[in-house]
Amino acid sequence: MLIAIVNGKGGVGKSTLAVHAAVWLHERGLRVVMLDADAQTSSSEWLARAEPRIKIVRLSHAAEILQQAPRLQIGADVVLADGPAALSATSVALIGTADRVLMPIGPSMMDVIASYRTARMIYRVRFQTSRNGLPEAFTVFNRVQPRTRLSKTAALAILKYGFPVAPTVLQLRQVYAEACGCGSVVWRMGAAAREAAVEINALFSQVLNPRRGSELAGAQSAALQRAKDAVVLKQRARPSGDLIASINKHPPEDLGSLAEEQVADTPS
Repeated sequence: MLIAIVNGKGGVGKSTLAVHAAVWLHERGLRVVMLDADAQTSSSEWLARAEPRIKIVRLSHAAEILQQAPRLQIGADVVLADGPAALSATSVALIGTADRVLMPIGPSMMDVIASYRTARMIYRVRFQTSRNGLPEAFTVFNRVQPRTRLSKTAALAILKYGFPVAPTVLQLRQVYAEACGCGSVVWRMGAAAREAAVEINALFSQVLNPRRGSELAGAQSAALQRAKDAVVLKQRARPSGDLIASINKHPPEDLGSLAEEQVADTPS
């Protein structure tokens, strides 16, 4: 099983989700591999300190991902992939090989625009590759301030693609940044991080739901077949340039109302 964390914008919490998800799955007895496809390598450097027993693989090009990702799944229960901070052929390759995609979104207007384009890419990759509804996709609201609301229009712009929003949101908490600085995860940081530990555990219980037993064996067999079928994998990457150009050319139709809604959602 391959779980990819993608968004076309940096600073939305991809590395935070990736590292915590990898350790969370590892602590539940699953064989986890971290695939770091972000040139900044933030998640792999953080994870190497937080849980050295998890294998880390760095792949920066779409062709490498299409070739190696299915093979990595053969020797692991879960491959957890951290995508680049931009829409690219690498993003398309990750989405095209993933079983599940998590798309973190922050509360700023730039986060909203980037997430809308990322959602559109996921939708089009699913449609064009005919993978029987894969990857599954979840929107994760991150860095939410308790006294404000994300734009309703922004949520609807993403929801119209049929991707559910995770019921648990991650609030804006300094402890996540401190976990990175300490090379740890929040549930290992004592009482000061208790609320963060509760919310992120609830989130992962909702959106990760790792498969076990015969389901994992079936997933590994499917991964092996994909590794052998190099022609199909290359075809998935072929439309990446056209997809990205189309998505960047056409912004969300209702950005004007998004800005008004964002202001209206902020208390005076």
